[in-house]
Amino acid sequence: MDLVDPARKTPQVLVLVPTRELAVQIHNDAIVLGKHTGLRLACVFGGVDYDKQRKKNREQRWTADPEVKC
Repeated sequence: MDLVDPARKTPQVLVLVPTRELAVQIHNDAIVLGKHTGLRLACVFGGVDYDKQRKKNREQRWTADPEVKC
């Protein structure tokens, strides 16, 4: 976490996990743990409309599983 800079507007961390459920769980924990850091988080996974996820995640940073289709 020492290398993460909240002032940067680009993704700095990518977390890859094997399941959608684990991605959501990690994302929720990251929100709680990082709420005072100034970082923005996002959770993206496959099987869901990409545009809907992108719209929802504009206010967050990235947490993803390996099914992401970009």
